[in-house]
Amino acid sequence: MVLAVAFAVVAAAHVLRRRAKRLLRDVEPQFATELGAALRKAGEPGLAASVFRLVVENACGCDDPDCASFYTVPRLKARSLWLGGGRTVRLESDRGTLAADVVDGTIVSVEVLGRPELRSSLLEYTR
Repeated sequence: MVLAVAFAVVAAAHVLRRRAKRLLRDVEPQFATELGAALRKAGEPGLAASVFRLVVENACGCDDPDCASFYTVPRLKARSLWLGGGRTVRLESDRGTLAADVVDGTIVSVEVLGRPELRSSLLEYTR
């Protein structure tokens, strides 16, 4: 009985952690700052201002160890929105590849390659 209660408590904590918003600025503050600066440099001040409100919803599910891409809305919603028309903003980066996928002025995903340490961090927060 005690084991069942302990399991239920752990399961409930896991569900609550998954439901809690994981803001990029809390998960990876340095990367959030870099992303905002890159968007400003690309002439996207509105998108840059939105960076500190971005939620890390899902990490990319691919097997590429260099991929640290993530979704800021549920993955299926991002794909659905993208099909309605979106654009990719390619960004300058000192490390790897960086781009923001945008639909109706909202960043729905961020493409990041060449940053395995960021991938590890994002996977930890989105499990």
